[in-house]
Amino acid sequence: MKLIPTIEPSTFKKSMMYFYDQMLFGKKHYDDFFIHHLSKPVYELKLPILPHRQTVHYLIFLTEGSMTKKSGIESYTVCKNSLFLLPKGQITDTTKFSYDISGYFVHFSEDYLISKNFDFTEWMNIPVIGLAQEETVNLVNLLQRMEYVHNNDYNGGLLKSYLNVVLTEIFYISKNVAGKSLTTVEKIVQDYKRSLMANCTKERSTFFYAEQLHITPNHLNKCVKSVLNKSASELLNEMIILEAKVLMSENQLNISELAFAMGFEDPSYFGRFFKKHTKLTPSEYLSRIDLS
Repeated sequence: MKLIPTIEPSTFKKSMMYFYDQMLFGKKHYDDFFIHHLSKPVYELKLPILPHRQTVHYLIFLTEGSMTKKSGIESYTVCKNSLFLLPKGQITDTTKFSYDISGYFVHFSEDYLISKNFDFTEWMNIPVIGLAQEETVNLVNLLQRMEYVHNNDYNGGLLKSYLNVVLTEIFYISKNVAGKSLTTVEKIVQDYKRSLMANCTKERSTFFYAEQLHITPNHLNKCVKSVLNKSASELLNEMIILEAKVLMSENQLNISELAFAMGFEDPSYFGRFFKKHTKLTPSEYLSRIDLS
């Protein structure tokens, strides 16, 4: 079973849009590339957008307003002149955005890229970047031009070239923001997060993850505490709950099937675990999804 289904862009647009604009969202290459302006007349969102994964990378650049987004289990406020960067497969959701929101949304697939040298896993380390005025002006000009080329169905090669330039600029900016390389402790925590994403539906012991990272469980716990001010077990439990919520929102499974999909042999234990960490039973949470 594919435990956490991903959402194709063409599927996601139908669930998030109040209306369907064939001119904007009906492009034949929509699943591979899309750009649109986040002005109020152009689109509206049904909020909250429940936790989900997508099959494409995407970025949001705000020139006005603000929004609250998640990358994995961390929540971020994205403000004016800021970028939100999300690699494909990372869990995200949107809880709110201001009425005056303006800027750009861009999504793109791996196959659409000219260069295969971009390491999008870096976006997990720094999902939000504030831009200086000169960087903002430069990026706005590039995105405006890219939107114009896209909307007027110009040569696809030109569009890919613009995307390559935009990504090159963003990675250059992000490296300057990051400054020095991650410390050894920060690198351990990032590697732990990646391992959690891949294994938390199968492994619920910090001993497993410590072994994967070739360190002791005690050292893993100290690293997580120093960076995130929470224990390694707390981070593991948060990721398990997040995965469960995503699975609930994307599948028509009963509670027993859901528990087994999450690696719990006893559905009752899963129910107790879920309620302990959310104050809701799985059935109550599913009811809230249905209401939303």
